[in-house]
Amino acid sequence: MSAASDLALAAAAREVDALSSAGERLEKLLARLTRLGALDADAIMQAQAIDLLAQTMQELARFMRSVATDFDADSQAVIVRALADVRLADLAQRLDVFCSGAPETPPENNGVELF
Repeated sequence: MSAASDLALAAAAREVDALSSAGERLEKLLARLTRLGALDADAIMQAQAIDLLAQTMQELARFMRSVATDFDADSQAVIVRALADVRLADLAQRLDVFCSGAPETPPENNGVELF
């Protein structure tokens, strides 16, 4: 992979990091609303999707940075090492195109009912 591709992956990781930070800010807002009693129990459960969103973005950024650092090596070995850094098992499985032969289609809303 070229230096330009490495830079593109690193840039994509930074973008995902920024989105993850936005998700964390939303989590803090929801916590504040919860403390104020502005959310009922159902709304709180539905809002947990924001936590999943933030975690998934953090792991995608980690994956992209790991791939970008040494993608000029054997590409399959690089992907395997990068996948080992992904701490969300479902996400790692979807990213693992070498074991399955094709990327897995993520479940709609990652199995979470969004509001």
